[in-house]
Amino acid sequence: MIPRINHILVALYRAGGRGVDERRLAWSEEHYPAVNEAMQLGLVERRTSLRKSTFSLTRQGYREIGQKPPGVTPYEAFRTAVSLFFFGPSR
Repeated sequence: MIPRINHILVALYRAGGRGVDERRLAWSEEHYPAVNEAMQLGLVERRTSLRKSTFSLTRQGYREIGQKPPGVTPYEAFRTAVSLFFFGPSR
């Protein structure tokens, strides 16, 4: 049985919601189809580096499980500013 996306979002929220190490989540292979679908829907974001891989809920991911998204981090503000500078406002 493939776990539902909601289960993935709640597990990630309970683990901290942002920058959660993949090893800490201990997802089995049967969870990954739901994780991939959540990433495709923009509910979960994955960041990988040479040493680790982390998962974070997006603002939409928080809303999907009925939680208030945290405030904007300095990194998000910087990323938005750079994106607006290079690509202009979205339409």
